[in-house]
Amino acid sequence: MRFRIKHIRTKVTLLVLVVAAAPGVVMVSMTALEGHRVSGDVGGELNRQGKENLAGITRGVYSLCETQQESLKGVLSQNLNVAQDIIRRGGGIHLLPAVTSWRASNQFTKTVQNVTLPRVAVGATWLGNNASAGVKTPVVDEAAQMVGGAFTIFQRMNAQGDMLRVATNVLKKDRTRAIGTFIPAANEDGTPNPIVAAVLQGKPYEGRAFVVDQWYVAIYKPVMDSSGRVIGMLFTGVRQENVNSLRRGILATTVGKSGYVAVLGGTGDLRGTYIISKGGARDGENVLNATDAKGNHFIEQMVDQASRQKRGEVSYISYPWKNPGDAAPRSKIAALSYFAPWDWVIVTSAYEQEFTSAEGRVRGAMGRLIWILVAATAGAAMLTIWFGSRFAAKQLVHPIQQCAEAADLLAIGDVSAEVTVESDDELGDLARSMRTVVEHLRDQAAAAERIAAGDLTVDVGSSSEKDALGHSMGRVTESLRGLTAETAALSASAVAGHLATRADASQFRGDYRRIVQGVNDTLDAVIGPLNVTAECVDRISKGDIPAKITDNYNGDFNHIKNNLNAC
Repeated sequence: MRFRIKHIRTKVTLLVLVVAAAPGVVMVSMTALEGHRVSGDVGGELNRQGKENLAGITRGVYSLCETQQESLKGVLSQNLNVAQDIIRRGGGIHLLPAVTSWRASNQFTKTVQNVTLPRVAVGATWLGNNASAGVKTPVVDEAAQMVGGAFTIFQRMNAQGDMLRVATNVLKKDRTRAIGTFIPAANEDGTPNPIVAAVLQGKPYEGRAFVVDQWYVAIYKPVMDSSGRVIGMLFTGVRQENVNSLRRGILATTVGKSGYVAVLGGTGDLRGTYIISKGGARDGENVLNATDAKGNHFIEQMVDQASRQKRGEVSYISYPWKNPGDAAPRSKIAALSYFAPWDWVIVTSAYEQEFTSAEGRVRGAMGRLIWILVAATAGAAMLTIWFGSRFAAKQLVHPIQQCAEAADLLAIGDVSAEVTVESDDELGDLARSMRTVVEHLRDQAAAAERIAAGDLTVDVGSSSEKDALGHSMGRVTESLRGLTAETAALSASAVAGHLATRADASQFRGDYRRIVQGVNDTLDAVIGPLNVTAECVDRISKGDIPAKITDNYNGDFNHIKNNLNAC
């Protein structure tokens, strides 16, 4: 069924409501769409900035490592110069004729072999076979006392180039000197050991090195005899984790509210092992097999991904993480970089929501703005309904109702309607036109009333050339006047005895013509018998007895005819 609105007040109110509410609806819609877009843009920008922040921190740690590396290289170079100066002043390193037996232990595999080697001396002083930390060893202890750090003198064990520690201040876990341990020329997988390989070629090695059971930043320099043959090497180094300023800097770095920077080992035995953990609580713990909330080995993925990166490059990885006590996993993002000289995987991680929380605030603000607009639109709509209803009733509906009531009365012929609306707008024009119509019809009705009362002197005017009613009333008046004039003329002629006078019926139309023609026919019907009667009476008066009248007459005329015939 088609819905229809019957009342103009309702139509006007709805129209005003639509006009008033439409801007609000459009504004709310546009604000909602724009808010969604802005929130998305804000979220994307915050996510980008968050990643850039993580990347910036990661690059900063990487730069610290580079700076520390360069600083350590300078320190180690100076330390090496001090050790070399001590050796030079002591008479240089050379091999004595006397020999010493060693139980040489591979520092990686821990396998032991017995070897007998010439004694290594500085000048005339044999370096000894001292494992006790409480007993001084020449050169290494003197250098350590002067500049600090770790020092070792290696002796070449064999043609392959295995390097045996014969004098060192590096201690084992049992707090004894690590003499008798050696660095093999070849690793377990058969690949050349990079330190020994460089030294055997007469070149120094600078970089990260595994010393006994710790990682060091180190310099190894070949020691040659008078013939230029490599007979050993000189080591100085600093443990990576003992670089306190760098460690403190990393531990003190904050990322958002709960993010942090950690360092993992990248390859070998330290792959996936915490070198620096959050707060240092898990240092040395291997977390390679750790899984996220979805069961993925995210640490392994981090290490593998970072280890393939170029120098200074930063990449990202996201993973769901659920801490004990959390109701649900939260998404974390980590920026990764690989510092190859130390085999460090630098990991800067934080919860994504800490970077995108502003997006939620923007969404909340946009939501509140939308509700404010909705409330304002609703308020405006209610005010519009109230105002529109009153305005429509007073300014629109009332004038139209007056005109409609007047038209209804006119439709049933009642010209008593009163239209009192006065205004300068279109409704005022309508009211004035309706008053004109009512007044004109009143005038016509009054004229018709006078005509009905027999007053044909009334002047029925017309409003314009197109006033059909006025012209029609004028023609009615003219016709009635003509009919009256003809009737009066016939009456006057009859009174004067001129019974042969007849009205001109051709100047009338319709029923007016039938009336005039009827009068003529009436006169004919009356005058015909009278003429016959008069002729008979005239002949009788002259003594002539006329023949009987044979014409047929009606009513009294037939009674007169019969009386004459009887007479």
